[in-house]
Amino acid sequence: MKKENENIEDKFISYFSSLEKEVPEDKINMQWEKIKEQYKNNKRSKHVPLYNLYKYIAYAAIFTGLILSVTFYYQKDTIVSDIEHSISMLDNIPVDSTQKILLFTQKQEPITLNNNSKISYSSKGEVAINSKKVNKQSTKTKYNSLIVPKGQSSHLVLADGTSLHINAGTKLLYPNVFTGDKREIYVDGEIYINVKKNPNKPFIVKTSKFDICVTGTSFNVNAYKEINEAEVALINGSITIRDCNNNETKVKPNELLTLTDGVTTSLQNVDASDYITWTKGLFNLQNRSFEDILQRLSIYYGCEITYEPRVKDLSLQGTIDMNTTLPQILEYISKIHPIEINKTEQGYYLSIK
Repeated sequence: MKKENENIEDKFISYFSSLEKEVPEDKINMQWEKIKEQYKNNKRSKHVPLYNLYKYIAYAAIFTGLILSVTFYYQKDTIVSDIEHSISMLDNIPVDSTQKILLFTQKQEPITLNNNSKISYSSKGEVAINSKKVNKQSTKTKYNSLIVPKGQSSHLVLADGTSLHINAGTKLLYPNVFTGDKREIYVDGEIYINVKKNPNKPFIVKTSKFDICVTGTSFNVNAYKEINEAEVALINGSITIRDCNNNETKVKPNELLTLTDGVTTSLQNVDASDYITWTKGLFNLQNRSFEDILQRLSIYYGCEITYEPRVKDLSLQGTIDMNTTLPQILEYISKIHPIEINKTEQGYYLSIK
């Protein structure tokens, strides 16, 4: 076991040395020692599965990649901005690497939060959690990260007054203060955002495959990287969406834009309020396919749901109260459709009776 851990340590140090030229080796070694100590303190028995160690490595990956990545770096003579660099680092971190909401500021230590915690930033970049100040940040732009694991949610107020509801299984990247001529954030997951109006400084929501440009409005973005179909529903105001083919589409209130693999596929009239019911603990099924419903239930409850191919051809309508437990929801579905539910080590397996 000792030799195996040493090999992991070598790979860990090599990995971050290659990615982040600004991180001194002594800091990497120091962080590794902290991880090993934390790993040792959290042992529940003499024989802890190796995957727990990988979890700590993933935890450190977020720390090293995002806290210390605050300068420009060069690759093939191309300058990559802070946000692009931080996005590339964040994308490589699986949301399943943590069971707690994690907030990464410019400080050395990450902050763990409870479910439904509210994070807010002052105009000077000072951070408060549930109205209690936790640290003071620099007025210089530093990219902060918020990772909300499956089965949990959070609320964030940015330095410009823009507010966000953040759904389960979401990763978010944003600056502690907005400087320059635009405001940019990045999301992998689902958010409902109410953008503070500022015509002189447009707000851009970046995802892995498309961008949304606004000046002041509220809308829902559902863009999980693990799901190939994304949705943007506009509540009020106006937005312009640029897809991965650089095609631009203007969206009006009560319109839903759907994208598949980053390409715009449809624009339709809807009741946009149906797409933000999740902020009130409700999951509106909205004519979703059964496969899509199961995917999202898996994310919202943090539990794996697998099924035989025939199951995805079923249909389901209505609204699900997210205060209901997942077993109760599956039992309800089994009363509508002839499906059998089997408990597995990771979650549930559904099959046609």
